[in-house]
Amino acid sequence: MLLEETEIPILTMRIALRSLKLYPTLKVFMVKMLNQLIEKGVWEMPEEIWSGFVFIAKTVSTPAFPVLLRLPRQALQNVLGSAPDLARLLAHYYKANKAKFDNIPEDVDALLSQ
Repeated sequence: MLLEETEIPILTMRIALRSLKLYPTLKVFMVKMLNQLIEKGVWEMPEEIWSGFVFIAKTVSTPAFPVLLRLPRQALQNVLGSAPDLARLLAHYYKANKAKFDNIPEDVDALLSQ
Protein backbone atom coordinates (compact mmCIF):
# COMPACT_ATOMS: atom_id res chain seq x y z
CA MET A 1 0.00 0.00 0.00
CA LEU A 2 1.27 3.46 -0.82
CA LEU A 3 0.83 4.70 2.75
CA GLU A 4 3.38 2.16 3.94
CA GLU A 5 6.14 3.73 1.86
CA THR A 6 8.81 5.81 3.61
CA GLU A 7 7.98 8.77 1.39
CA ILE A 8 4.32 8.93 0.46
CA PRO A 9 3.88 9.81 -3.21
CA ILE A 10 1.86 12.97 -3.79
CA LEU A 11 -0.23 11.02 -6.26
CA THR A 12 -1.55 9.01 -3.30
CA MET A 13 -3.42 12.04 -1.99
CA ARG A 14 -4.76 12.91 -5.42
CA ILE A 15 -6.12 9.38 -5.82
CA ALA A 16 -7.65 9.50 -2.32
CA LEU A 17 -9.32 12.85 -3.00
CA ARG A 18 -10.75 11.74 -6.33
CA SER A 19 -11.94 8.45 -4.84
CA LEU A 20 -13.72 10.23 -1.99
CA LYS A 21 -15.46 12.58 -4.41
CA LEU A 22 -16.63 9.70 -6.59
CA TYR A 23 -17.47 7.33 -3.73
CA PRO A 24 -18.54 9.16 -0.56
CA THR A 25 -19.10 5.79 1.11
CA LEU A 26 -15.31 5.53 1.46
CA LYS A 27 -15.38 7.83 4.51
CA VAL A 28 -14.54 5.01 6.93
CA PHE A 29 -11.54 4.02 4.82
CA MET A 30 -10.44 7.67 4.61
CA VAL A 31 -10.56 8.00 8.41
CA LYS A 32 -8.24 4.98 8.65
CA MET A 33 -5.97 6.62 6.11
CA LEU A 34 -5.92 9.87 8.10
CA ASN A 35 -4.92 7.86 11.18
CA GLN A 36 -2.03 6.28 9.30
CA LEU A 37 -0.91 9.69 8.06
CA ILE A 38 -0.88 11.07 11.60
CA GLU A 39 1.28 8.15 12.72
CA LYS A 40 3.74 9.15 9.97
CA GLY A 41 3.77 12.84 10.98
CA VAL A 42 1.73 14.20 8.07
CA TRP A 43 2.18 17.81 9.29
CA GLU A 44 5.90 17.49 8.50
CA MET A 45 5.38 16.12 4.99
CA PRO A 46 5.34 18.11 1.75
CA GLU A 47 2.61 20.75 1.50
CA GLU A 48 0.65 18.74 -1.09
CA ILE A 49 0.30 15.79 1.29
CA TRP A 50 -0.65 18.05 4.23
CA SER A 51 -3.18 19.98 2.11
CA GLY A 52 -4.71 16.70 0.95
CA PHE A 53 -4.95 15.55 4.57
CA VAL A 54 -6.78 18.75 5.53
CA PHE A 55 -9.11 18.55 2.54
CA ILE A 56 -10.03 14.94 3.30
CA ALA A 57 -10.62 15.80 6.96
CA LYS A 58 -12.94 18.65 5.91
CA THR A 59 -14.80 16.41 3.49
CA VAL A 60 -15.19 13.51 5.91
CA SER A 61 -16.07 15.96 8.74
CA THR A 62 -17.49 14.42 11.94
CA PRO A 63 -16.05 10.89 11.54
CA ALA A 64 -12.58 12.47 11.25
CA PHE A 65 -12.83 14.50 14.47
CA PRO A 66 -11.30 11.89 16.82
CA VAL A 67 -8.41 11.62 14.36
CA LEU A 68 -7.91 15.39 14.23
CA LEU A 69 -7.75 15.47 18.03
CA ARG A 70 -4.59 13.34 17.80
CA LEU A 71 -2.70 16.11 15.98
CA PRO A 72 -0.14 18.20 17.87
CA ARG A 73 -1.39 21.65 18.84
CA GLN A 74 0.39 23.57 16.07
CA ALA A 75 -0.78 21.20 13.36
CA LEU A 76 -4.34 21.27 14.69
CA GLN A 77 -4.19 25.06 14.83
CA ASN A 78 -3.15 25.11 11.16
CA VAL A 79 -6.11 22.90 10.23
CA LEU A 80 -8.55 25.02 12.20
CA GLY A 81 -7.14 28.25 10.77
CA SER A 82 -7.60 27.03 7.22
CA ALA A 83 -11.14 25.76 7.81
CA PRO A 84 -13.23 27.99 10.11
CA ASP A 85 -16.39 25.92 9.60
CA LEU A 86 -14.52 22.78 10.54
CA ALA A 87 -13.09 24.59 13.57
CA ARG A 88 -16.57 25.43 14.89
CA LEU A 89 -17.83 21.88 14.32
CA LEU A 90 -14.77 20.30 15.92
CA ALA A 91 -14.96 22.60 18.97
CA HIS A 92 -18.65 21.77 19.40
CA TYR A 93 -17.94 18.04 19.00
CA TYR A 94 -15.10 18.20 21.51
CA LYS A 95 -17.14 20.06 24.11
CA ALA A 96 -20.04 17.61 23.73
CA ASN A 97 -17.77 14.56 23.99
CA LYS A 98 -14.99 15.85 26.26
CA ALA A 99 -15.36 12.96 28.71
CA LYS A 100 -14.33 10.50 25.98
CA PHE A 101 -11.05 12.31 25.39
CA ASP A 102 -9.20 12.08 28.68
CA ASN A 103 -5.77 11.97 27.02
CA ILE A 104 -6.00 15.30 25.16
CA PRO A 105 -3.04 17.56 25.98
CA GLU A 106 -3.87 20.72 27.92
CA ASP A 107 -2.78 23.02 25.10
CA VAL A 108 -5.13 21.28 22.64
CA ASP A 109 -7.92 21.42 25.21
CA ALA A 110 -7.33 25.16 25.61
CA LEU A 111 -7.35 25.65 21.83
CA LEU A 112 -10.70 23.88 21.45
CA SER A 113 -12.28 25.42 24.53
CA GLN A 114 -11.84 29.03 23.31
